[in-house]
Amino acid sequence: QQSVKDRAETIYVGANDGMLHSFDANTGVENFGFIPSAVMENLNELTSPEYEGSSGVHQYFVDGTPVVADVYFDSAWHTVLVGSLGGGGREVFALDVTNPNAPKLLWEFTNFVDGDLGFSVPTPKIARLHNGKWAALVSNGYNGDRAAQGKAVLFALDIATGAVMKKFEVTSGADGAINSGSNGLSNVQPADINGDGVADYAYAGDLQGNLWRFDLIDTSTAAPFSKNVVNASSFKVSYGGTPLFVAKDSGGTRQPITAAPSLVKHPTSFGYLVTLGTGAYLNSADKASTAVQSVYGIWDRKTSGENTATVSPAVARSALTQQTMLLQQAFSAGGVSRIIRTVSDNEIVWYNSPSAGTADANVNKWGWYLDLGVTGATADGERVIDDMQVYGDGLLFSSVTPNSDPCAAGLTGFTYGINPRTGGRTTYNVFDFNGDGTFTMSDALNGNTVISGYSTPAGGNAVSAGQQYYTDGTSMGIAAGLLSSG
Repeated sequence: QQSVKDRAETIYVGANDGMLHSFDANTGVENFGFIPSAVMENLNELTSPEYEGSSGVHQYFVDGTPVVADVYFDSAWHTVLVGSLGGGGREVFALDVTNPNAPKLLWEFTNFVDGDLGFSVPTPKIARLHNGKWAALVSNGYNGDRAAQGKAVLFALDIATGAVMKKFEVTSGADGAINSGSNGLSNVQPADINGDGVADYAYAGDLQGNLWRFDLIDTSTAAPFSKNVVNASSFKVSYGGTPLFVAKDSGGTRQPITAAPSLVKHPTSFGYLVTLGTGAYLNSADKASTAVQSVYGIWDRKTSGENTATVSPAVARSALTQQTMLLQQAFSAGGVSRIIRTVSDNEIVWYNSPSAGTADANVNKWGWYLDLGVTGATADGERVIDDMQVYGDGLLFSSVTPNSDPCAAGLTGFTYGINPRTGGRTTYNVFDFNGDGTFTMSDALNGNTVISGYSTPAGGNAVSAGQQYYTDGTSMGIAAGLLSSG
């Protein structure tokens, strides 16, 4: 929903009828419908008497999530919508919706412009950059022309014209070898480190478990965070083109990353923890997978504009503190019975010797990890495919587990609230289980153990005004907690 001063409140939604729709938020009256070029060749599927269409499988159209922001170009402010097709095609587009009743097509960026653009499943992000321009940050998604070569790409597109200001290409694993197998960059998260409204870095994972950082600054200058003076050609992949981290399970198998990472200030106030979850739900093989997936917090220590061209963080799973799912059981509160889970609260010792300084060589642990699923239970394929959210002193995220029973619902889910600085349970009750508007030990297990997660409808959630809303229309009160050092 867009609510801008002197502009009509408007709701935008993509649909599998082949159009992006605009509705007046107050009346529900449709303002317009837009058909992207890349879906036109498939519109005939909509008239097929078969549900799946003539191709024999479900046909997606405008299946991506649109994003809207106010941006500045051509000496004026504009409200711009950037949309994508999800599984419906290989295109990202931008509309000027400053006047919702008179939209203007700004550009369409398709695989015909650059073949490395795959199916635009990741949601684009809009950000102001250090070259003085606003950009659409577009991950290349999946099944691009060179995906089989292990290619993952981030595009920075001029918001006004769609021109490629910078194309970041990544192909290497932590050992420097080119990865084998299909790849693609997933949801991206821009980061404004100094709070001046300009993106300094961007973080994104890929299907091979690599966590990438991109420098949206010129690290060769004395003032890398200066505004409006950087040429986009100076932007680059951080850490000399190697990933900040490679997600692997305990057996060394790579874990795909499809949800966007999130950031929280490190408890030592030195750098940031990049939190991410692993898992994919993109094809039939994903539905059948029971591989163990995980949630991580990785310490990014070079966030002050340093040149990292010759620095490789080389963060391994063995350099992380493990947290574990301790138990799962039924829990009743407020007349409702739920399945709940608790998480360990193992302490993290960040430095070998606190008095020895903050050099990398003195680091003891580079973060934390939490394997999904209860300890000792058979792995069932639980995974994270929706973006996480740092809410106050907690990290909120949802998981999904595919159901192999054809007679049952396709997905089940859990919602978690953990400490982003440790990966363990919080020191406060996150969820208002009994619905009394307070967060007391009556919301805890046996009146003394904070609950870290509970069963919820699958499909993600949204947070607004202290409530977390789920896909079935229900909600739960949540607490932000008190900011602490972890």
